[in-house]
Amino acid sequence: MHGRISCAVWILVMAVASTVLWGQSFHSGSTGTDGALAYPNAKPGDVIVFNPSDPSQFPSGVDPAHDNIFNFTTITIPQGVTVKLTAQVLGGPIYWLASGAVDIEGTLDLSGAPGYPPTSLISQRIQAIPGPGGFPGGVGGSGAAGSSDPSELGQGPGGGGFCYTSNAMGGSGSFTANQFLVPLIGGSGGAGEYYTGGFGAGGGAGGGAILIASTVSITINGVITAAGGNAGHLYAGPGAGGAIHLMAPSIQGGGAINVAGGSYLGGGYITGQYGCQGPQSGLARLEAFQQQFSGSLSGTQTSGSPFNTFVPGSGATPKITVASVNGVPVSPNPLGNFTNPDVTFSSSSPVPVVVNGQNIPAGTQVNLQIYSENGPDIVLPNAGSLATTSGSSTSVTVMVNLPPGFSRGFISATFTPTTTSQTTSTQTVKRKQN
Repeated sequence: MHGRISCAVWILVMAVASTVLWGQSFHSGSTGTDGALAYPNAKPGDVIVFNPSDPSQFPSGVDPAHDNIFNFTTITIPQGVTVKLTAQVLGGPIYWLASGAVDIEGTLDLSGAPGYPPTSLISQRIQAIPGPGGFPGGVGGSGAAGSSDPSELGQGPGGGGFCYTSNAMGGSGSFTANQFLVPLIGGSGGAGEYYTGGFGAGGGAGGGAILIASTVSITINGVITAAGGNAGHLYAGPGAGGAIHLMAPSIQGGGAINVAGGSYLGGGYITGQYGCQGPQSGLARLEAFQQQFSGSLSGTQTSGSPFNTFVPGSGATPKITVASVNGVPVSPNPLGNFTNPDVTFSSSSPVPVVVNGQNIPAGTQVNLQIYSENGPDIVLPNAGSLATTSGSSTSVTVMVNLPPGFSRGFISATFTPTTTSQTTSTQTVKRKQN
């Protein structure tokens, strides 16, 4: 089904003081080529997963560069309707640019998913899915004698660590972006817990990251949420809240904005204990010449005047994908679950896994984590180096000995060109017993 790609970038910016006058104009940068984003046929109670590749939603297509930069004319979410943005469909932060007005009367949801509860089923040991631009939660570990399936840290630059003992309790993920949300980045995931008699619960995922910019106005009488996901159990960590960046000449409405961190289960029983930090908020930044938003805001807020969206150049988004396993091509949108494998093959020897990068520097190390139903976790922190193939494309082949049955793979890469980025992808393969 769907892969996941997330990016984390840090840059140093020098600000130059300037005078801002009331009535000064601001342009979102939207070309309007993606038309109006509206849901005229949606009914109250509908939940719509925003998918730019779905022809039923966008018959004429949107975002042809597949870089999550959308050039709308107007944006309207009707009252009672929820539009869900998830890293299961969209990789990296989202940029909604509008040449006209933006009106959020329903709910725009970029929240991170909660961690799974303690389980004895390997198929349920799945990283919590973040909002686009956020990062997954770590999986829990098994306390059975001789276990090779440890609990894991949260993903992302501020991924939750362990507290109390080496891996008994998972800590909360953190939010690492600066106050200007430039560059745009979501929350990091919480760590998983250690559990005896099965697999411990997973950490919650981080909230996503979105920039909504309008040349005219932004009205919020509904809800925009990029909250972190709750922990899956008392001793797992929640995800951090994400980023909501709004820019327009005027921002108004009496709705709600939420970038709060997820919660520990049990009413925060271990918050502040055993070295565990409490839930970590993300950031909402509202930039307008006329700031008239009177609704509620959960989490941290900063304000300013709109100046520059700092949207990345078209086609410059870093991506990492698995091209094939044992010569079998992998879909660009892999399922990543134990129900329907993305790849099926038969081999008793190590098999080649081809990993492709886009806008990722040559020499970058690829990290590989594999969770299998019939074998211990495989963790290869430096599985191989990407080499240039052509232009901004890079590739590496990693030999992996997968056990029979289902295996789920998680690929990531961290690099420092002029900025620092992390990108990830998930897929599932099944090897037949020879």
